[in-house]
Amino acid sequence: MFRSHYKLLLPIIILFCSMQNLRAQSIAFEQDVVTDTQLSLNLSDFKFQSSSNEFAVEILPETIKWRRNADQHLNPFVKIVIKNSSKIPGQKLKINDQTFNPSVFEGYYLYTLDFNLFDLTPIEIVTTENKKEKRLAEFILKIQNRKANARPNGILHDYSCAPYNLKILNMTKEANYFITTRCQVESFGEWGKELSLLTVSLQSPELIFAGSKTLQLKLKNNEQADVTALSTDGRELSFNLQAQVPQRFQRMKIALGFGPYVYQTKNSALPTGLQLSEQKTTASYMLYGRYDLTQLSSIKFFDALVATETVFNNFGVYFSYDLASALDQRLIINALLGVQGIHYRFPDESIIDFTSTAPQGFEMIYKHPFGMKNYNFTYGGFFSTQSDKPYINTWVRVGKGMFWELNYINWEYNKKSISMYGLSVGIPFMQFF
Repeated sequence: MFRSHYKLLLPIIILFCSMQNLRAQSIAFEQDVVTDTQLSLNLSDFKFQSSSNEFAVEILPETIKWRRNADQHLNPFVKIVIKNSSKIPGQKLKINDQTFNPSVFEGYYLYTLDFNLFDLTPIEIVTTENKKEKRLAEFILKIQNRKANARPNGILHDYSCAPYNLKILNMTKEANYFITTRCQVESFGEWGKELSLLTVSLQSPELIFAGSKTLQLKLKNNEQADVTALSTDGRELSFNLQAQVPQRFQRMKIALGFGPYVYQTKNSALPTGLQLSEQKTTASYMLYGRYDLTQLSSIKFFDALVATETVFNNFGVYFSYDLASALDQRLIINALLGVQGIHYRFPDESIIDFTSTAPQGFEMIYKHPFGMKNYNFTYGGFFSTQSDKPYINTWVRVGKGMFWELNYINWEYNKKSISMYGLSVGIPFMQFF
């Protein structure tokens, strides 16, 4: 079964490994579109005001999507349809320095466009008359000032802020405005003694922060900030912003793992009649490590050990880099390029032998799966590139901090083979550098 999977996955691995000439940035597949923002919108909160009775605006609720805007904040985009019964020729729609021509359907002029509900820029319908532009209609989106219990939470806590437990506190219930957040951590200082700095960005269609719709704050460990804003309806607003920012930025992270594994050995190198095969359940021990080089690349290493009558110690060192991302950078695919060493001893032997091999691999990491903040769901595998050393190592891992892992390893060499599978728990152990 696993060999058939290997044959299916081999073209993908080869494709990944052939992409060495990519720039050090990930490929984006509909990078800025997500569906679960943990902020539900009631479209009845949004009303268009029109300056002309000859134009009608319809919001298509089934078309709503959350996308990143120019400031990398998630905003709700919907398709709107403007229906025009006017027969005035040469008319056009203008918004944000863009111009759109209408289509014609059943005698009506129609404009269909994607509209950002958190961007209150007016829409204009214009025509040219005597070489001068004449406005036929203007549409202004208004966000209804509803009661707090009708909109229980207007704050979008971006997943980029989840690792830092960003909180907006001391905001009165009456001040129930839409606010989006965005976080990015960086390091500064001497290598090996780097400090963490969190940049928090706030944005709101209904608030003005010191004359701007966007506010940026820098927070270090144990710091917080007081924020003041002026709403579009003239009210003053103040609140407190807190986050859990680690004091040190540490590049090296190590975890330990252990759990019950079933292993099977087979030694076909012995003469006929003396060949040995056994299957047992025993404890396994794992070591996981990662040294971050950049936001997109790292050095990863691992060690898997089973030691009874049989000894099987499989360790490897790999350069890992992100190949592709999707779902707003929550789904990451990275390549693993490196080498492995294997120490082994079979029950009928007294000497521990060593061999090296070079299976190559990949990982798919799904961050915050099914809305579970700070959890990671990972599937990965190593597959042999040497016909004389068949090898497969696949794993499924889920957790945050501590994690659970299902793992299967199969190795063959010189008519000897070892396979092992089981469930282990991984526990963060050390962070340094």
